[in-house]
Amino acid sequence: MPHLTSRVLFASIPVLIALCMPASTGKLIAAGTNRQAGYGGVSFSYDPALAGGAKGRIVPEQKEGPNTALWQVHPQHIRFDFGSGPRDEADLLAPSVYVFPTNADYKGLVPDPQDEIWLPRIDRLKTVLSSYPDLSGVGSDVSNSGVKGEDLPYLPPVNAASQYIWKQRYLAFKSGSGVRYVTRFSQDASWVTREGTVYTFQGLTSDRKYYVSVVFPTFLTPAAGLAPPGQNQDPGAYNPGAVSTLNSADDPLYNPSLAALDEMVQSVVIGSNTTLGQKGGQTGNSNSTFPGMPRTGGQAGVADGWGLLLGAVLLATGLVCKKRGAYPT
Repeated sequence: MPHLTSRVLFASIPVLIALCMPASTGKLIAAGTNRQAGYGGVSFSYDPALAGGAKGRIVPEQKEGPNTALWQVHPQHIRFDFGSGPRDEADLLAPSVYVFPTNADYKGLVPDPQDEIWLPRIDRLKTVLSSYPDLSGVGSDVSNSGVKGEDLPYLPPVNAASQYIWKQRYLAFKSGSGVRYVTRFSQDASWVTREGTVYTFQGLTSDRKYYVSVVFPTFLTPAAGLAPPGQNQDPGAYNPGAVSTLNSADDPLYNPSLAALDEMVQSVVIGSNTTLGQKGGQTGNSNSTFPGMPRTGGQAGVADGWGLLLGAVLLATGLVCKKRGAYPT
């Protein structure tokens, strides 16, 4: 009777939990508060202060065409959306975690191979992560207009220039390493403000098979004391001082905190069972089973599986409680 077995095991959990409560305090030991997200073999954890949820999905390949600009071209990839769910693909500065395949080339995405922009950026990051140059001066040599060249790679492409870069540093995650920084995207030489400013991480897995991009809007809180630009103030006069303040401010003074975003990045795992190379894909969410994980048997088989799993959990819980002395032997 598999269903009865599962119900009995479920009902037993509160009993064992109660037995494991430390006698001295009568309270359970607090569990971790970070939320978990997983889809297609990609997983990570994040502070719930960042978002109410994270949902993963497969984004199909997009080739250049009459209605698709060059910067909108991309290979098939995994994208996690935070908050209210999937957004317009053109909303590339929305909070997101992307995982792209590092193909040998991406020439099939564009009619003219010379227009291909993905591989040069991936190769640039490979170079950076093989030599680890000093990043302290990156973004400081801006022109009078305030618009600079792309000193650090950024994917997916956006239809704007990376105006300034600050808070740059190397950062490792569970499956590889990369560079994190804060930048502001703009189509003109405008003031550096919250609008268009994002935290980003650009990284590669250790086997160089996947490119990880994390994008999350952030900016200093009012407590940091950054003076807003004057109504008629020249951006070229305002921005250098503003960027200096933005760079020297402590990470917790950003909202959301750069430390919380770093922690999320560091937890990213790209599993060997990733579905990234598959066409299509299932729609997942933060508490769904990873696509590709097999399900066997009918209802009875599922119930038996839960019974075995819960039995193992209860056994392990009992052993832990016995070791801690939570109940007498």
